[in-house]
Amino acid sequence: MWDDFSDYELVELAGSYGLEDSVVFANDLSLANRAEVEKLLTLAEYDLAFPIEILDNNSEVEYN
Repeated sequence: MWDDFSDYELVELAGSYGLEDSVVFANDLSLANRAEVEKLLTLAEYDLAFPIEILDNNSEVEYN
C-alpha cells in the first residue's frame, strides 16, 4: 500500500498522525524501520476510517 511513497513522505505522514517517536533513521537518513512505520500508518488510517464507536458491538442500540 505504501510502495509509491518515499521515506520522506512516510515520515511526514507519521508526524501528522503523532507517530514521530516511532520513526528510526538510518545513517543515510532513510527509514531504518520502514515496515514498522508502514504498519503504524495503516493502523492509524484504519482507526480514522473505522472509529471504535462504530465497531463497538457491546453498545446498546435504541429503537424508537
